[in-house]
Amino acid sequence: MLPMPGRRLDVRRTAFERPIAEVRTGARAWGVRRGWSVWVSVSTRDAPPLVGWGEACPLPGYSPDTFEGAGEALEALCREGLPALSPDPGEALAQVDSCVARVPVSAPSVRFAVETALLDLLSRREGVAVHRLLGADGRRRVALSALLPRGPGRDPRAELRAALEEARARMDDGVRTFKVKLGGGLDDAGYDLLDALRDALGPGVRLRADANGTWPRGGHTPRLARLAGAEVELVEEPVPFRALWEPDERLPPVALALDESMVGVPDPQVARWLERPDVRAIVLKPAVLGGARRCLSLAALARARGVLPTVSHLFGGPVAWAAEAALALALDADGPSLAAGLWPHAGLGAAGDDLCAAWIERGRLRPPQPPGPTLAASALPVRASPSERLHREAVAALDAGALSLQAAARDHPDRPALVTRERVHTYADLAARSAAVARWLADRGVVPGSADARVAVVPTRTVETAALVYAIIELGVPFVAVHPRLTPRERAALIAATRPTLVLDAPIQLPERGGADRAPAPAPIAPEAPLAILSTSGTSGTPKAAVLSRRAFAASALASAANLGVAPDERWLLAIPPAHVGGLSVLTRMLIARRTVVLGDSERFEVAAFTEQLVRDRVTLCSLVPTMLHQVLRERPDWRPPATLRGILLGGAAASAGLLEAARRRDVPVLTTYGLTEACSQVATERPGAERATPGGVGPALAGVGLRVAGDDAIEVSGPTLFSGYLDDDAGDRDWRAWWPTGDHGWLDADGGLHLLGRRTDLIVTGGENVYPAAVERVLEALAPVRAACVFGVPDPEWGALVVAAIVPAADGALSDPREAASLRAAVGRAVTEALAPHARPR
Repeated sequence: MLPMPGRRLDVRRTAFERPIAEVRTGARAWGVRRGWSVWVSVSTRDAPPLVGWGEACPLPGYSPDTFEGAGEALEALCREGLPALSPDPGEALAQVDSCVARVPVSAPSVRFAVETALLDLLSRREGVAVHRLLGADGRRRVALSALLPRGPGRDPRAELRAALEEARARMDDGVRTFKVKLGGGLDDAGYDLLDALRDALGPGVRLRADANGTWPRGGHTPRLARLAGAEVELVEEPVPFRALWEPDERLPPVALALDESMVGVPDPQVARWLERPDVRAIVLKPAVLGGARRCLSLAALARARGVLPTVSHLFGGPVAWAAEAALALALDADGPSLAAGLWPHAGLGAAGDDLCAAWIERGRLRPPQPPGPTLAASALPVRASPSERLHREAVAALDAGALSLQAAARDHPDRPALVTRERVHTYADLAARSAAVARWLADRGVVPGSADARVAVVPTRTVETAALVYAIIELGVPFVAVHPRLTPRERAALIAATRPTLVLDAPIQLPERGGADRAPAPAPIAPEAPLAILSTSGTSGTPKAAVLSRRAFAASALASAANLGVAPDERWLLAIPPAHVGGLSVLTRMLIARRTVVLGDSERFEVAAFTEQLVRDRVTLCSLVPTMLHQVLRERPDWRPPATLRGILLGGAAASAGLLEAARRRDVPVLTTYGLTEACSQVATERPGAERATPGGVGPALAGVGLRVAGDDAIEVSGPTLFSGYLDDDAGDRDWRAWWPTGDHGWLDADGGLHLLGRRTDLIVTGGENVYPAAVERVLEALAPVRAACVFGVPDPEWGALVVAAIVPAADGALSDPREAASLRAAVGRAVTEALAPHARPR
């Protein structure tokens, strides 16, 4: 069901008024909910229009917007419509955010409604449930909390009976967390009610109190002291946080939750409130915070400070409740969260029963089961956006300490982390050494967590470099790789551009032990914080400094692991210098996988040492450039790979058909790969054991990595493995969801496999036609008489350029025999004619 191209989205609204069971807080009571049903639609080619539903339902006295104001904001959208969503799911999700941004911040209920409707429409189009679009993995179950009834003037015994009756009914449904409203005239009876509930329901039940910010300034301390004795799990919003006590004021030992004070407040202010040690939870209501994706952002802000999130409804209708439930599932998939305040309220009527049947099982929220009045696509088959999923998995991995050597050592102290000719270094050994290095760096002015405290290193394939790199990563500061083969002028330019706090040259003398007990305390490090700054030619041929985030390295490692798998005894040989992204990625991949790096025996690649080490150290994976593999096959004509070796990733340059055929004749498990510094190494890689209908190429894109071929055969990539930008150019501004032009050219086969043609800068234009040298070189090197070929253009006044090939014959002295030379020239001529057909070009 494809939308008509270029069609804008139509927006419609209709008002509703819905009675609900009276809800009372310390400030006021509500018995009616008024709002707007919103739907967004787009015409399709071959089916009825696609429609997505949302709900804007401001809560008077709580929401910053009103029923009338929400109607006006929606009327403007109805007049203008919204831009059509991209056919690419990742781009479409980004467009959802931009559409939401069209609505004033002062109308959060409308923002929530527009986001919900667009997500619902996108989920119908893609066959992806809304909770999966938000990042839920479909496996988790979220505990629920229920609100117990209150009422001023009611006899305390009657109120207790009603609350106990409701609590026991919900306990029969599996609920174990309950909330009681306080504030205003509800306080005195409320304390007794909490005490009585604690005694009657037993220790397995959690109780929460919610004052809705109604306690008077100065009167909060004795009230909190009273609640400390009631053993409540949380006290939500005792007074407005914007008028809260001084940060150093001592309060009774009660866990506080931030709630309505966040409405209309920017993230930096929320972050300051979250720094209070007694703030333990954040209550997310998308209807007043501007939508589910905004709530996910606030949840990440909270978790980074050790504060747990929870989701709560705002007494809306079924569509709003379903969107809130989808948020709760996504939130729990990203990390720990508290029981969600989403037990269906009485105002939902019969719809509440249907929601329970579709979404709830034994007091826990689950992915919805059909049928049920949920967001329309909630029960459809799930197919999450690969890039969004990879991004969320990378962030979750970082939150769990994936890039922390110290965390790895705590979990697997005796597992081999690093293998050299001399010894095996366990994770505990390497972590102790790295901690000492971290202390040494901090003593020299490297401030943990500072993006400006860069450490420039001339890296080598040594234990010292590995300990140093892991220490830099642990400190959360950028690692600047200075290639040992840079000229003095190139090195000076790189140092001047990156402005490092410290420059460490080879040989690096670092402490091996000591000072670990004084290692600097780890600072909170954001996923977007830079991990490495690497020199690259970019797309222009001019050296630039690419900034790669922790998110990019984590996403790259996870995508590679999904493609290659991770063996229990995985050992990846570091044959490429860690000054390259391919070498550095080996260190980060194996750290994230908690597996083993094998260091090459020498700084320079030596065939004898390489083949010996594959056997001695039981290597399972390694990365080589074609020149290395060519040397192995040429110098060791009888060599066969050991049984432990399951893959050689071959990239960094084009591999000839002859080289690949020679490798496969010897059962070498070659996996061709295409990667870039700017994409944190791999973009597309052959899958082990996969058979391809179209021979050649480098395999399909890794899962979660966007790959397309645009006009003029231009290769473009997107996804969370992308870099943050070039230093002092656009670093930090680049959106990983946007397509980035690689400067390379190629085509995709029917299996999605990428076939490279060459770089735009290498293109030869002859007689108005384009010739890619790499494509011609591959044809020539497939000839038996040719060992290697180099194709280039030379200026010509008539044709603009002539295509010239320099070749190295396979047999020594082949050109000295006139007959063999003529035969070789004839074979080359025929091959080039084929390669350049159907256009006749000068040869």
